[in-house]
Amino acid sequence: MKSVVKKVFMVMFASLFVISLSAQDGKSKKTPEQMASQQSETMIKQLNLTPDQSTKVKEINLNYAQKLVDARKDKNKEEMKSLIKAKDAEIKAVLTKDQYKQWRESQKATAEKAQKKGGKKAKTE
Repeated sequence: MKSVVKKVFMVMFASLFVISLSAQDGKSKKTPEQMASQQSETMIKQLNLTPDQSTKVKEINLNYAQKLVDARKDKNKEEMKSLIKAKDAEIKAVLTKDQYKQWRESQKATAEKAQKKGGKKAKTE
């Protein structure tokens, strides 16, 4: 049970990181729709989604993109965690077990990379 909770929080962290990077990127401010599209395209390619899965993943990502951006602007961490958890559950329902495992591993790697990168920035400031 503890490992499941830990994995959920790793996914939440990775999602927060992706949203954070998008919000902090001074070069290009992406709209929630653009972020959702980018997330969807990445998932479609990485996970070899079927056309039906692709459509559902796009809808899920689009549905949560604006909500997550709004929660981040409001600095409402509890709402963000709740939204990410709900989004994860919807994504899990669309993917096969293998695809979900692969997606979670990708999210974990992204979170670990962000944590390392974030730690380096904090030390240099």
